[in-house]
Amino acid sequence: MTTFIARLHSRALRREMDALEPRYASPPPPRERERTQLELLNRVWRDVRLHVSHYATLSRELGLPEQWESLEQFVELVPTSGRGTFQRQRERLVSTQRPPEKWIATGGSTAQRL
Repeated sequence: MTTFIARLHSRALRREMDALEPRYASPPPPRERERTQLELLNRVWRDVRLHVSHYATLSRELGLPEQWESLEQFVELVPTSGRGTFQRQRERLVSTQRPPEKWIATGGSTAQRL
């Protein structure tokens, strides 16, 4: 009985997934996925450069491009932001488009006070 119910449930979920987005059942090939990710990155990057002062300054100081040619270029040129960056630059990492809905801070694993 459990196997029958599990199969029914699985079949129903499959239909729902197929109806929502065919790509859930068959993901796009890597090149298409990378192209989509790059398009989304470039769209977000434009807004981030305009509305988040930390990235606007970083972009200007490092001469970062207005648009990325590849994901690899982004990884190569944009420095990694660690916990310390977020602690020190907290106000400069908030978009001017709208204030945060919620702000939560913890000491985290480093036990450093915020």
